[in-house]
Amino acid sequence: MGVSTQHADYAAMAETWKKCRDCAAGQKAVHAAGESYLAKLKDQTAEDYQAYVNRATFYNAFWRTVAGMKGLLFRDDPQRVVPAVAEPMLDDVTMGGVPLSTFGQMLADDVVTVGRAGVLADYPTAPVGTTLADAKRMNLRPTLALYKAESIINWRMGMVNNQHVITMVVLEEQH
Repeated sequence: MGVSTQHADYAAMAETWKKCRDCAAGQKAVHAAGESYLAKLKDQTAEDYQAYVNRATFYNAFWRTVAGMKGLLFRDDPQRVVPAVAEPMLDDVTMGGVPLSTFGQMLADDVVTVGRAGVLADYPTAPVGTTLADAKRMNLRPTLALYKAESIINWRMGMVNNQHVITMVVLEEQH
């Protein structure tokens, strides 16, 4: 199995996720997808079809539902209980300036839109003998990374300590 192998569930859901993303993006995305959503009539010329697409209206009830669900999730500020030493890290959980509250909203947006997202909690390795002071000086600390459903292309579940857990995840990244 190569790193580009897709899980059967991924392959089955990819088109649905694309439709969900397009609907959430709105009328421009639906129009841009052309015949995927707006069927061309048998004898319709390209010019007539484009005029038809330009006239078509997309009422975005999907986005309104996503926005409403996110509003319900975040109508009250989320409660968090963390040790005092970890509190400053919550102001930037990605090492890219994203606070935990914003990260949570981004995660909720993906989960409500397509039903799935991934969070990678990463902690850099430190050389043997690194002290807490050294780690602080080198800014070694945990970070979070959000992965859209479309980026999690393969996974495997297995039994570990008598629990059904994920034993492999393949993430697709683009640079």
